[in-house]
Amino acid sequence: MSGLFVLIWATGFVVVRYAAPHAEQLTFLVIRYLGVVAVMALLAALFRAPWPADRRGWRTSRWPASASRLGFAGVGLVVSASVSTSGLVWPRC
Repeated sequence: MSGLFVLIWATGFVVVRYAAPHAEQLTFLVIRYLGVVAVMALLAALFRAPWPADRRGWRTSRWPASASRLGFAGVGLVVSASVSTSGLVWPRC
């Protein structure tokens, strides 16, 4: 499964590079997200993933996803700040 993730992640730049001149940004994002929703729904159906049964279940399942996303964004901000202040990023002349 991790190999599939790396393959999808690594090809993202190539797809964006070739699609950017032909599609508006928001249109491209909507198409990408709809594709991800379709793939994830298919995987959830194939693996018979359990869904929350009530509102409380949906509320509590929201927290781990939000925390992981915020953590990922926070790490990205810290890394980008440390790289740019350490002199590793050279300005263009």
